[in-house]
Parts: sequence; C-alpha cells; structure tokens
Amino acid sequence: MTEVAAGDQHSVVLTHSGEVYTMGDNSRGQLGIGQSSSNGSPLPTFLEELTFTKMIKVRAGQFSASLSTDGQLYVWGEGYFGKFHSPHRIKSGKSLDIADF
Repeated sequence: MTEVAAGDQHSVVLTHSGEVYTMGDNSRGQLGIGQSSSNGSPLPTFLEELTFTKMIKVRAGQFSASLSTDGQLYVWGEGYFGKFHSPHRIKSGKSLDIADF
C-alpha cells in the first residue's frame, strides 16, 4: 500500500503498483463502482476503470479523486463538478500540469 485517503464514510487505497481500491459507503457514488444507490462495500473493491494507467495519488472527501503518472486528474462521486458514478477525467482547454492536489 502506498497511500490511503479517508473520506466521508469511505476510503480510497493506492497500491505500490498504481492500482486503486475503494471501500465504504457509496450513497453518493464515491466508490466509483457504478450507481450511487448500491449499498457500498465493507471490503476493498478494485477500481477496474482506472487500470489503463498507473495512479500516483488518491484523495477522498465527499467524493474521490486520483492523479495519474501523466498528470491527468480523475474524479468520481458527487461534487461541484457534477455526478460521476465511475471515474471521469477532468478535461481542460489548457494544460493543468498538476503535480499534487
């Protein structure tokens, strides 16, 4: 395990190999595993939608986020950005050049 982020009734875990696991409540889609109406998961659930790239950071609050090795920011859950029940890459007209968040 590289990093753990504790959010609002959920947690996000980043492994040494860059994989993301989520667990806990999913009432606002914060686990990234589909519809927010699911009951969530008491055990770590592998977030398959992020397997195409290695992640280097994870964060959690009322929603969840991860940062990839190439500086792309992914968010899921419900927040000011909208409602995404699976990871969604934040797109911008200019380079965000994110090193940390």
